[in-house]
Amino acid sequence: MRRQACLLACSALLAALATFEVWWNYAALAWSYPRYKLEVRYWAWSHFGDPIDWQRRRVAGLFAVDCSTKASDESELSECVRAALLRHHGFHSRAKFCGFDACGATAIIGSGDGKAYEVWLDLWNDQVRVLRRRCPLPLRISAESFRRYTMLSCLPAARSEQDFEVLRDDGAEYRNWNRPK
Repeated sequence: MRRQACLLACSALLAALATFEVWWNYAALAWSYPRYKLEVRYWAWSHFGDPIDWQRRRVAGLFAVDCSTKASDESELSECVRAALLRHHGFHSRAKFCGFDACGATAIIGSGDGKAYEVWLDLWNDQVRVLRRRCPLPLRISAESFRRYTMLSCLPAARSEQDFEVLRDDGAEYRNWNRPK
C-alpha cells in the first residue's frame, strides 16, 4: 500500500513537471512576439499569398498571363507582355532577389487595359516594405541579372524612392529616426 502511494506521488510529480515543461516552452514561444509574428506571417503568405500576390490579383485579375518564367530574358519577357496586352489580358512577371542585408521580390503587374505597375517587396530585418509605381507609357521593361537574381523594373527607371507609392512599411519609424526633421 505504501509502495503504491509512493508510485502515485512520483507519477503525479512527473506529470506536473511535464505539464510545466510544456507550458514553459509554449510561454517562451508566445512571449517572443516578433518570432511568433514572423511564423504567422509566413504561414499566411504560404496559404494566401504575399503582398505581391495581392497586388497581382487586384490589378491583373485572377486569370492573368504569368510571364515569370521568361523574366531572365528581357526580349522573351517583353514579347510575353506584348502578347498579353494584344489579347487584353492582365499579366504579371515576378523575380526574387536576395542581397547582403535584405531579400524580397520585384514584379511587373499589368491589367488588360494597359495600366502597368512596378512593385517591390522588401524584407529587411523582419520588416516588410511594399512599394509601387505606375509604369510610364509606352511600356518598356528591364530585366537586369545579378549573379543568380533578376531585378525587374519599368523604363525609364525611377530616379528615387520618392517616385514610389508606399503600400506598406513596417519599419518606417526605425529607418527615419536619425533623419533631420
